[in-house]
Order: sequence, then C-alpha cells, then structure tokens
Amino acid sequence: QGMQPLTEWESLGDRRLMVIRPLLKVSRREVEAYCQQHALAPREDSSNLSFSYLRNRIRYELMPLLQSYNPKVNEALLRTADTLAGELAFFEQQISRIWDKVVSEEEGALVLKAKEVSSLHPALQRYLLREVLRRLLGSLEDIEWKHIEKMRAALDLPRGKRVILPRRLTLYVENERYKLAKN
Repeated sequence: QGMQPLTEWESLGDRRLMVIRPLLKVSRREVEAYCQQHALAPREDSSNLSFSYLRNRIRYELMPLLQSYNPKVNEALLRTADTLAGELAFFEQQISRIWDKVVSEEEGALVLKAKEVSSLHPALQRYLLREVLRRLLGSLEDIEWKHIEKMRAALDLPRGKRVILPRRLTLYVENERYKLAKN
C-alpha cells in the first residue's frame, strides 16, 4: 500500500490472513536448485501460470523487459525494498513518539491538533494521516494516495469546511483541530 514494500510478513487487509514470504530474497532458480539437491518435489500453484493475475504479468512480461535494460534490476528492487522498510520503521517510530501529543479520541472519532499536524514534514503528515485512517477503519482498504492528499489539502481550508472520504468518513475542519469521523 503506497510505499510499503513487500516484506516477509504481509497482512491481507480485512481477510485476517497473514502471508509469509520467507524466501522473498531467494530467486526461483536458487529454490529449484535447493529442491533438486535435496530430492524435494516443490508444489506448483497453477495460478502462477495464469496471465489473468497482475503478479504473473509482472513476473513474465515486465521483469524480463526491465532485465533487458538492467540485468541487475532484481537486486536494485530488493535494495529499494530494504531501504523503504527501514524508512517505514523510522516513520512508525516518529508517529509513536508524537501520537499522544497530536491525536486524541472523541466519541468514536479521532481528533488531530491542527498546529501540530501542520508543523510536520509533508511525508510525516502523510504517514500520520494513513495511521489515523488505519486505526479508525481497521485497514486502509479503499484508501488511495488521492485521499491522503485530499486530507493534507484540508489542512489549509478555513474552519467549517469538510472533506468527504471513502468508507463513510468525513474530515471536519474545526477551530484549531481536525476531526475524522464515520458518518
């Protein structure tokens, strides 16, 4: 979601399922060689051959094309994922540090202090708003970049304005605070 990289543990939204990818950094060839060396018969998921899934079109069409431009694109993508994972951990740490100073709960809504939110770096604003939405909704399903940016733009709106968001949410611009509530 957004800049969240693939990790070894990935939640699938509201489905309450955790996908484990312990071999994310191991190539298919390495897995096949290991299986052959240890006389293991790997299971093949037939869905991995279907081009109706975006992941397979990326795997079988886009990745070979990118590799024709840069033979080390896989390594570059893994480095990028590692970098993003570190930066996300930093954002999470920063949000934990400021949460109680910036966010409060009020009758099923989350309230943000306008001055404190406005003083944050835009990247930290985005991450804070994502976390506010995630905590209020339980997941970020149906939430897109444009919704986060719409919320950020509301930081400059005069009081009395509101922003309608997916999943029956409204962001109210009030005196010195922003209130995010379910309708």
